[in-house]
Amino acid sequence: MNSRKVIADRLNFEFSKRNYSSHDVAKLCDIDEILVDNYLNAKAELKVSELKEICSCLNFNFLYLLKSNYQPTSVSFRNIDSEAKTFASGIENAFHIVKELIPNINESKIKPQKNYPTEWLELIVIARNHVNAVKKEYNNSLSWACTMLNVTFFTSKSDIDVDGFYLTDNSKNAIYINTNYPPCRIRFTIAHELSHLLFDHDAAVSSDNLKFNPYSKNIDKKDIPEFLATKFAQFFLIPFEKANRWAMQWPNNIDLDDVQRTIFENKTSVDVAINALYDLLYISGKTEQYKNIKEKLSHLYSSSDDDILTLLKRNKQRFSNIISDNKDSFSESVYSRIESELEL
Repeated sequence: MNSRKVIADRLNFEFSKRNYSSHDVAKLCDIDEILVDNYLNAKAELKVSELKEICSCLNFNFLYLLKSNYQPTSVSFRNIDSEAKTFASGIENAFHIVKELIPNINESKIKPQKNYPTEWLELIVIARNHVNAVKKEYNNSLSWACTMLNVTFFTSKSDIDVDGFYLTDNSKNAIYINTNYPPCRIRFTIAHELSHLLFDHDAAVSSDNLKFNPYSKNIDKKDIPEFLATKFAQFFLIPFEKANRWAMQWPNNIDLDDVQRTIFENKTSVDVAINALYDLLYISGKTEQYKNIKEKLSHLYSSSDDDILTLLKRNKQRFSNIISDNKDSFSESVYSRIESELEL
């Protein structure tokens, strides 16, 4: 395959991940749109200066674009703003640089199914089954599951509106977590990304919240990984059986003390409990408005238990030590960039 076609294919993939057109990039970085189009269509004479400019606009590592072993990650940045795309791309660049040093994930006994139905209720049942399988395998503990799987976390504290995302190039894996959120929200994000790692390892995983109707009778095939990951996290933290009991008690006999106790026991948020209850009411045919459930549970409190941060701190220290031990593998500027992007 000729070099122009190779570069064009790689650029098209990186553009697609970011939901960018040639017009977007030309406007964003003041580059000639025809030139960008020519690169995307394998018509341009390859020039380092021009490729660097285009990659800079994508916040993508130019040298990685040229590598013989270029292997794109599955993360995509579809519905987030340019600032968040730039931020997420920076984390992805760091992943590419250090991935050979990332410890391998321990294989799980849990095997994902290859094809999923699209019907909403069937997917809810699958999400519940995923939760039950993970809890059985890893002693009901999110932290224990991450530890036993040998998950590597990248963490930083950022004001950018990104909770986290899963990074994989099908040989190495990592989960990015923005720690600038309450612990209960971080816990939900970890559970969400763990679902991606276990059940849709090869799927195109989004770093944003997809804009789809989560209560459509059928979920579009491309949205199923995100739907299942969200429901997995929800029912991992608020057991399906608990939410079902509350739905049966709704509205007059719901045991709000039990709801509060469950929130604290599972170190989660009121919002997760509200969403779980809403799902079970939806299943039972009780077409309750979301705002009514929120009002009913408005006096309850989210958990402030921060033990999940201990897992992340311990994990960060481990990976920081690995990078430090291999400092000589990087130039000074690259090492500084890794430290900056991953806050090591």
